[in-house]
Amino acid sequence: MSHIHLPDGVLPVWLWASGFIIATLIGFILFRFIKKEELTRRLPLLGMMAAAMVLGATVEIVPIAYHVNLTVISGILLGPSLIFLATFVVNVILALFGHGGITVIGLNTLTLSIEGIFGYLFFRLFRKIFKKLTLFTGMTTFYDSTIV
Repeated sequence: MSHIHLPDGVLPVWLWASGFIIATLIGFILFRFIKKEELTRRLPLLGMMAAAMVLGATVEIVPIAYHVNLTVISGILLGPSLIFLATFVVNVILALFGHGGITVIGLNTLTLSIEGIFGYLFFRLFRKIFKKLTLFTGMTTFYDSTIV
């Protein structure tokens, strides 16, 4: 996935306005799930990951004209609720740098947050699968070493 690199005035008003409304609603819903203790404990990590996302999005890989957005790794480390907040902050900062328009902040937040949330969910799924596989592999290794 990527995000929108469009200046203001290109997309119709109904599209970017609905992006702002949907992003605001989802943000409020996800923010309700965060416990205050967890937020205060994870706030430094949120700031560091948002800074890494801004840095990754502003540094271009020259031969291919591409930049990384680091939302998946941020989603894995922050979780679904905090990745939404991080992508919103990053999109506001990048829009002020001219990376995309102010009007596409809501759509970019939705796009990048979905990427981070899916990364978080796939990581948890694969961790469960490979944890069982690792346990099985460790047991067979131990069993084979006791026979010899």
